[in-house]
Amino acid sequence: MTMREFADSRNVDMKAVSHYMKYHGMKYDKGTGLTDDQLAILDKAYPLPQPVQLVEDTESRKELLKTQKALIEAQNALLMAQEKISLAEKEKFLLEAKTAECEELKDKARTLEASAQSLQREKAELEAKNGVLEEKLATYKKTWFGLYRKV
Repeated sequence: MTMREFADSRNVDMKAVSHYMKYHGMKYDKGTGLTDDQLAILDKAYPLPQPVQLVEDTESRKELLKTQKALIEAQNALLMAQEKISLAEKEKFLLEAKTAECEELKDKARTLEASAQSLQREKAELEAKNGVLEEKLATYKKTWFGLYRKV
């Protein structure tokens, strides 16, 4: 076997094989090729690539499928929970807005009630003054000229 055939069979650059041989003190003769001893040493340094072996593990595959299904269910539950949380946050925001509006209306009602009470007091005072003025007016009599005189 030649050095080129060895390098091609191992998928290695020929310069790498040549350098390895020079570094380890092996001499290469182009006419005879690689000796059995050289092949054994190079084979240890550059082994043949092993083909990939597929292992069928049905139990692991079934467990993986179960885990994936559980993950999908958990993600769906998470999405539903997030939707419920967002709806609850919206309802909380609306409730806070309505509560603030209700407090404003209560404040307005209190001010209106205070205004109504002050107006009631003012009305009572004015009615009392009106009664006093009517009593004074009763002491005067209207003349035929449209004027009043004290009786």
